[in-house]
Formats: sequence, structure tokens, C-alpha cells
Amino acid sequence: KKHEVQRDYLDNHTFVTGSGQVKSLLDVSFSANHSKRYYSEIINKINTINDIIATDETEYQSIFITVTLDGYFRDFLKGNFSRYNPLKHSKDIPNNERFGHLKDKIDKQEAFTIKDLYNVLNFQLNRFQKSNIFKKMKKNNHKAHYIRVCEPHKKDGVPHLHLMLYVPIQYLQSLKEFYKFYFPAPQNVKPLNTLIDDGQLKGFQWEIESAPAYILKYIFKSFLNVQNENELDYLQAWYIKHRILRVVTSHSIVPAWVYRKISVLDKDWHYLT
Repeated sequence: KKHEVQRDYLDNHTFVTGSGQVKSLLDVSFSANHSKRYYSEIINKINTINDIIATDETEYQSIFITVTLDGYFRDFLKGNFSRYNPLKHSKDIPNNERFGHLKDKIDKQEAFTIKDLYNVLNFQLNRFQKSNIFKKMKKNNHKAHYIRVCEPHKKDGVPHLHLMLYVPIQYLQSLKEFYKFYFPAPQNVKPLNTLIDDGQLKGFQWEIESAPAYILKYIFKSFLNVQNENELDYLQAWYIKHRILRVVTSHSIVPAWVYRKISVLDKDWHYLT
């Protein structure tokens, strides 16, 4: 009902442009839940990142990363903290304005929400992205690019992240060690191939034929088909109810607000970048 009310409001509120056109707020919206423009913007962004990497003098390696929370976090949704060990697990849980005062919730024995677990993931990923390996890249004037998608586990709605990360190829093995340190949950660090150990992990893979296509299949799942005006399903409701971003990209390209203001004149994000 909330979704329908929002769409109704956007569709029935109009304004007159400088050239005398009458447009609705829906016409200019970039809402992931309502707009046909948001999806095309994401595709443009992904293509731009891949174009930039392809034309860079540095040889990049695409790495598909999955970040899954350790099993004990599921208990937190029921207010059960019996498996929580402050000495061992405290560093993995935020307690600040940006990601939430979640250690305080544990002290008060307050059950976590899905959004709390999403914030834990963001906190852990943020620590990884601020680790020494990324500092080293920056010091050497190298950039890392990424496309991130969040989705729920089917059984209980607990979120996990998928990232397509692009880094200069010389950092691959070092980055793998940092990944294992920051995301040691068993399901992240299991070998990908049980018969032949090629070094890849369940959560850290680099033998990928088409990186854009690989990440796009996860993005496709996260979108409601606005074009066909399909009804909300469980997955879409999960994103809306818990206010979880479907897709996040690195800040190495032109800011979205700039693109959106002048996209009427030029829709090529790569050109603007």
C-alpha cells in the first residue's frame, strides 16, 4: 500500500518546465522502486566502469567477492546472544552514528533487525576497504572500482553482499589474504574447487569470463519490472521495507546528481566521466 501511495503521488503531481512542457514527478524520478530511468542509469554506470578499465594503461583483474555474515548473527534477530563472544567478535560489530550503536543493543539484549545486520555488513566492508592493501593502491596512484549488490538469504532474509571488484592485477594475491582476515566466516573462505585447488575461494573468485554479465544477473534479480508494472514480490518488499540499497558503485566516476541534471543533453556517463 505504501508503494502504491508513493507512485500515485509522483504520478499525480506535475510541474511546467522552462520550455513549457508539463511533466509529472514520476517522469523525472530516479527511484529504484518506481522509475524506468533508474535501471538504465545503473547499466550505463556498469558499462562506464568497464570501459574505463578497458582503456586504462594498468591491467585490471576482476574479482567476484561474496561477503556473508557468520552464523551466530542469525541468533541476533531473535535476541539470542549466547554465541556472541565479546573478546572474539566485538571488532566485527559497529558502535557509532554511521553504522549504528549495535554493541549497545547487545548489552541491552535487544533483538537485531535486518537493517542492523545490513549495517554490520557495511561496517565490515568499510574496514576492508580502508585496510592497508587499499592504502597501498592509493599510494601507488592505482584505483579500485567496484559494483556492489545486496540480497537476502531465502530462508530468513539475512542480507549478504556480492561485489565485482576491479583492482590492478599485481594486488590479487595480497588482496585475497586481506579478504580472509576481514571476512573469516567459514562459508566465505572455503575453497571454490574441492577437486583442484586453484586458490579461489567460495567468496573470492577471479576466473570470470564476463564480469559485467556476471554481476548483472544479481542486479536483474533485485529489480521490479517497472516497465511492465509488475506487482511487488517478496524480494522487492524486502528492499523497500528494510530500506536497503540494491546497487552501490565506487565513487571514481562523475557524481550521480551531475549526470541526472544534464542527462537530458547527454546520456553517456562515460563521456561525462
